Amino acid sequence: MHIKNQIRNSTNIIKSTWDIIKDSMGSSCSYSPFTKINTDNGFTTIPEGIPKAFNEFFVHIAKNLDNKRI
Repeated sequence: MHIKNQIRNSTNIIKSTWDIIKDSMGSSCSYSPFTKINTDNGFTTIPEGIPKAFNEFFVHIAKNLDNKRI
């Protein structure tokens, strides 16, 4: 009944529902950003280099898959 009342009396039902779920699980997610990533040239810790490394990785996958289809 308590949970039903929380949701029913909420102004933001979706947020309240997720808060109840997180509370009942007894855990919270902590944010930990990537600080280092392995690339073809070794590791990079440069913040601008990390998204660039992801981009290069996925660009090459697409090219390799396309070459295999030919």
